[in-house]
Amino acid sequence: MSTSRTQDHPAGLAAPDPEGLRHTHQDDPAHVLGRRGVVRGHAVTAVDVLRSRLAEPWTLSALAKEVHLSRSQLVRAFDATVGMSPMTFLKHMRVQQMARLLSSTDLSIAEAARLVGWTDPNYASRCFHAAYGISPTDFRRRQTTPRLTAPSSVEVRRARLRAYADRRV
Repeated sequence: MSTSRTQDHPAGLAAPDPEGLRHTHQDDPAHVLGRRGVVRGHAVTAVDVLRSRLAEPWTLSALAKEVHLSRSQLVRAFDATVGMSPMTFLKHMRVQQMARLLSSTDLSIAEAARLVGWTDPNYASRCFHAAYGISPTDFRRRQTTPRLTAPSSVEVRRARLRAYADRRV
């Protein structure tokens, strides 16, 4: 039996957690399952399906059918397990993968959007901007390191002339 502090108990007394449901890995839905039951197990299965087949054109109905739940059961289980709706989770996964593609490849924004499952690059850009606070183009610019370029021959001549003039003064 695990315990944790709650606001329901005065003086910071620990409230018992008889089923051992509280976990520290809240970011990873697979760690949240614990002993929560079969329906939430379906939610974790749905997470795995979305991760492995991210680029598919998912709908709530198609995902619910895939994990053998009704749409409303899937939404409730997903919210209880992951903390967000299945379609919001899918959007977050796509944005993260798109960011990885933009920082590690030379794909266009439209191509990266298509690879993660969005057919409309404008919608993908809006979702990306909502998540990161910058456009995909600006994100890519910030990810790339500035390239060192050799000075042009004109710049070299100007620098030599300035150095020569400074010595004469």
